[in-house]
Amino acid sequence: MENFNLVNTKTLNLKELQSKVVAWRQYNFPNANSDSQLKGVMEELGELVHADLKESQGIRQQDYYSAKVDSVGDMIIFLLNYCEMNNIDFEVAVRTAWNEACVRDWIQFPKNGRTE
Repeated sequence: MENFNLVNTKTLNLKELQSKVVAWRQYNFPNANSDSQLKGVMEELGELVHADLKESQGIRQQDYYSAKVDSVGDMIIFLLNYCEMNNIDFEVAVRTAWNEACVRDWIQFPKNGRTE
């Protein structure tokens, strides 16, 4: 089996990560499809919300931080696969979204973040 590990890298290259995640998925789940990846994102979002809710309620004492980190990481893995299956470059998607969001000023323009 190919080594898919990123442990020895100092920085995270999103293109490299997307390539490794896709190769891992193709090896382990060759019949996965776009729909299953999107459902995986939603399942992990539910797990994240569950951990956050129980933490805020102060019940079912557990390691909420680890549960939340696991859910966020799993969502990214599912999203990377979803993006590959839909010809979306994950890095471009993140960069584009950030470049649109970072120019908004919700303090100065509370109605729309840009002009009013």
